[in-house]
Amino acid sequence: MKKRSARIALLCLAVFMICSALPLAALAATDWDVSKSKTAAELTPDFETDVTLSLPAKEMPLVSDVVFVLDKSTSAQVEQDALDMLLDLQAQVKNTGAKVQVGVVIFNKVAHSTERLYDLATEYADIEAAIRQDISSGTNSHAGLLAAQKLLEEDTATDDSRKYMIFVSDGITYLFCENGDYTVPYTRSYQYQNIDGTSKNFGGTMAELDARYGGQWAPEGGFAVWLDKIGSETVKWNGYNIEYNGGASYPAETEGLMPDEGVSNVENALWLTAELYKDLAAKYNCYAMQSGKTSGYASYPWGEDFMAYLSGGEEVTFDNIQNDIVYFLDAGSYVVDVIGDKFDFINDPSRITMKVGAEALTTVKTGENAYQFGNSEKADMFTMEYFPATETEKERFVWTANVKVTNFAPAQLTYGLVLPDPETRPGAYVEDTNEEAILYPVDSTGKEGESEPFEKPKVNYTVTEPPVSYLYKIVAHYTKYVDGVVVAEGETSVGPYDGYHNQIVSANPDNYAEYNGETYTFVSGETEMKLTTADFLHSLDLYFELRETTPATSTEPPETDITDPSVPLDPPDTEPPVTDPADTEPTVTEPPVTDPADTEPIVTEPSVTDPAVTEPTVDIDDPDVPLDPGDDIPHTGSQDRVTLLSVLLVVSAAGIVLVAGKLKRNR
Repeated sequence: MKKRSARIALLCLAVFMICSALPLAALAATDWDVSKSKTAAELTPDFETDVTLSLPAKEMPLVSDVVFVLDKSTSAQVEQDALDMLLDLQAQVKNTGAKVQVGVVIFNKVAHSTERLYDLATEYADIEAAIRQDISSGTNSHAGLLAAQKLLEEDTATDDSRKYMIFVSDGITYLFCENGDYTVPYTRSYQYQNIDGTSKNFGGTMAELDARYGGQWAPEGGFAVWLDKIGSETVKWNGYNIEYNGGASYPAETEGLMPDEGVSNVENALWLTAELYKDLAAKYNCYAMQSGKTSGYASYPWGEDFMAYLSGGEEVTFDNIQNDIVYFLDAGSYVVDVIGDKFDFINDPSRITMKVGAEALTTVKTGENAYQFGNSEKADMFTMEYFPATETEKERFVWTANVKVTNFAPAQLTYGLVLPDPETRPGAYVEDTNEEAILYPVDSTGKEGESEPFEKPKVNYTVTEPPVSYLYKIVAHYTKYVDGVVVAEGETSVGPYDGYHNQIVSANPDNYAEYNGETYTFVSGETEMKLTTADFLHSLDLYFELRETTPATSTEPPETDITDPSVPLDPPDTEPPVTDPADTEPTVTEPPVTDPADTEPIVTEPSVTDPAVTEPTVDIDDPDVPLDPGDDIPHTGSQDRVTLLSVLLVVSAAGIVLVAGKLKRNR
């Protein structure tokens, strides 16, 4: 697990019984950065979204890097244990889609590193050969850590939380490097005067420590206290760093030989190793293992103490490391997700799903607000309990893992939310899909970690102004009859009108829209608009029958003598002709003939329609009130005032003229 040393640094304090500031103590305060993610899909037209919680983060590549840093003194048994762990990893990763890459660094006086990381699945033989290589001469743990740092930093595609560095050593070292170059060893050497005045030194080897302190040396107050103190002292003597010459004594005239009060090569090598290990442990998952009981412990027992300091006082095994690499979280880890006030949880099994890696788990509703997720082997691998909002508690759910979560198969929970009260005013809106979601992790060793929040996914939507589109059109279909015979038929269209009752293109009474069976062409001046039926949300079709009859021939009335009104007239000698009413045309009586200049003619309109056939009266909504696209189209019987296609029959000497009036709206 990331920053393993950090998680056990408090044990280190207990082991050494100290209370001062420690170089590695900073790791104890470092957050346990668990990979996780929470995402939300775009809102649907029904204002619903699917939210996914993922452990680890679903976008993270399932690749892990493992770099071994092995002391040349590492025992054959430790090497075999490392190879056995890699074989187990190889089997666990198989068929998961995950990948493990391995690098190997062997150090003596310098570091010998693989040029790249090897694929554990396909290049195990190369890894084994690198681990089993046999080298000797010198000990430079600082160089080994520098080479490991380079391998880990060069792989920029793998997340730091999935990188592991395993440092195996007896803790005894006396060489170091400068400027990050792990191929050139440096040391420090004291210059001593013999009785005869000649110079003698110990070539910058382990013997320099004995020459400086005599007998058995041990860090004063333990490594935690001593390293904190020696750091400010040793840098003062960096001017006496000289290249290592293989252990041979340096000639007396060699520049850079150190006076007796200087900080020795061994002390500087230990401090640089501890500082670099601390830096690596702050970024990666680092482990410090003893390479086995070596002969060096008899002379330098502090080597074992140094490795215990780096490991935080815990015994580290390859089994522990393997669990950390494979398992992301242990059983007992859980997430509390507070939905908040904006969204509502969709408590429906069909909207709550889980998968582990590529395997879809079966969702079972075990109670009114309880669910479990599993497979044929274990039905309750994960559980979820939903808590509706109350007067004192907000709407939330708890998602719990009852099994280990691996780094090679992310656990993903997907559930539905709905936005019950979206905004209606025009504008762009962004909403958090929840108030907070908190992970309460348990690591692969069963230890509870600090709670960690997920990011809050957001969704957005836009409310637009009512569309300025073609809301409706009005089409008048007419058929004209004369004496019961169709003499003309066709249609005229008025529109199109938008959502505010505004006519987009006005049409003159003599130039209505032309319709060719597919397209309406509206023309006004130089403006022409072609629309199809699909361009309109609503269409109002009106049908008219215009009937007229040919007027009968006029006859003059007989002249009558004007006599004394007191003398009765004789009755006519003949009876008036009897005519069948059905054969008689209506009689038009002309008014008395007068001077045209003095009198306007009186025109009596004949009956032109069957009383049973009348023109429909159509009222359209108030034009000052915009129509909602979902409202019904104007219909017969509404109370709004409108005059639609008024038809006037004018009788004159020239005949009857039909004038179709343009649609007008009474304001």
